[in-house]
Amino acid sequence: MERARSVESKRKESRDEELEATVALYVQEFSRMHDELVVRFKSFPDAYLGKNVKSRIIEVPATFEAVACSNLVEGFYVDYGSGKVKCKSMNEAKYIALAMLAGKTNILIPEDESTLASIVAKQEEVDKELAGKIDEFLELNVTDRKLREIIKPLLLRKLLNVDRLKYTC
Repeated sequence: MERARSVESKRKESRDEELEATVALYVQEFSRMHDELVVRFKSFPDAYLGKNVKSRIIEVPATFEAVACSNLVEGFYVDYGSGKVKCKSMNEAKYIALAMLAGKTNILIPEDESTLASIVAKQEEVDKELAGKIDEFLELNVTDRKLREIIKPLLLRKLLNVDRLKYTC
């Protein structure tokens, strides 16, 4: 009985190592093909902010997931799993969530709502394009749907340091 557990444990370890190696290859290949898009995703919001933009700064924890939400009781906020950040508008919540997903912990937030909305709209396009390219890449390279579902979060974690690209409730 003990021997059977040992053999099964070694098989699982071998499968995990194979999966890790496969994901590492996919990260390398995707990065090579779409490096500019990955850089645009990770450079948010700094790439959009000029020196003359009046803004305030907030500090948030590093996280793998951030979701912009709203409800009648709490208003607008960003839920990052272990806590929430209160926001003035949905655009501000999206902006903070996108910045957190890009790995930022000190976030400059424009005071002007129209500037904020414009920046969010531009980054949403980047996010949408990146999500589409990742899905397309995985569909081309991983024919098995169940395996694709296993690989996608691992790829996102290694490539972008996020669990998922969805940033709204």
